[in-house]
Amino acid sequence: MNQGAYSSSSSTDGNNNALRANAADVDTPEFDSESWITTPTSSAPPSYISDAESFDDGASFVSTTSTLVGAARRPAGLSSSTLVHLRPPPPSTPSVSSVVREYPVIRYIFTPTCPVSNSLTLIPPPDMPDTVPRFHIAVTSNVFNPLSYITTVYQGETQFGQWVGSFEMGISGCLSRVRMHKQDVPVINVLGKRGSRTSAVWTWKPLSSRVNNGLPWKWDYRATHGAGVCRSTDADKTLLATFIPSPTAGRSYSPGVVQVNSRGEETPLPALQVTLEGQKFFEDILISLLVIERKRMHPTDDQHTKLIFN
Repeated sequence: MNQGAYSSSSSTDGNNNALRANAADVDTPEFDSESWITTPTSSAPPSYISDAESFDDGASFVSTTSTLVGAARRPAGLSSSTLVHLRPPPPSTPSVSSVVREYPVIRYIFTPTCPVSNSLTLIPPPDMPDTVPRFHIAVTSNVFNPLSYITTVYQGETQFGQWVGSFEMGISGCLSRVRMHKQDVPVINVLGKRGSRTSAVWTWKPLSSRVNNGLPWKWDYRATHGAGVCRSTDADKTLLATFIPSPTAGRSYSPGVVQVNSRGEETPLPALQVTLEGQKFFEDILISLLVIERKRMHPTDDQHTKLIFN
């Protein structure tokens, strides 16, 4: 009886050892940076799955991914209060580049995300085959210096997309910096200005020699309507993009809140029109625009501001 019990115990120990041996043979996944995170970047909309389909614990969820414009395009049965996860589309779908070639100019809208007010998504027109937001833009504070803000751009609709680039600016004793293409440089090394802050011509040097063949581009804000026109510095002065700010941009515009005019009508959201040539390095154009807009929105343009803001 004791021998039988001992044999049973030995058999159990043997099985456990085998399980441990098998477990040791399984490679533990190693994640470097954010490479494990995927996001829908092709031209087909992703499929959606709600937590209600995965969990049955009666918990209530609040959406952190739905946008004001995109909410109407959610699949049937999913409300804007449902936590939604994005699944990448099948690999057989056409890429973004193959779709944009059919459109000489694409107008993207800077759309507030709901309920998070410190982020925007860049949404293409609803009549395009690809209606997935191209980029997600989020702003957070530096933990060690809450007066300095970090703006980060991701591909796709959420912060779980592939990291594109970031920059940090604010009230700080350190120089403002931009990070992109595995480079981390002071903003003053890549950005120049000619003219007053609100109506200047800004020159941006790409952080990679492979972007626009290493040629800088200029954002021209001298137009009376406040739009910024982006052109390459090549011989043809190729048009790359045009930024159309919100009509309320000069009056304490808050991108997280729907703006209305004196008649109670919603005002247009900021827009970015990108040409076919600009699509080739869309990410760089977007980062340069965000940095310049941050500079343009500084409270004043006197010596005190230059001492406070980096």
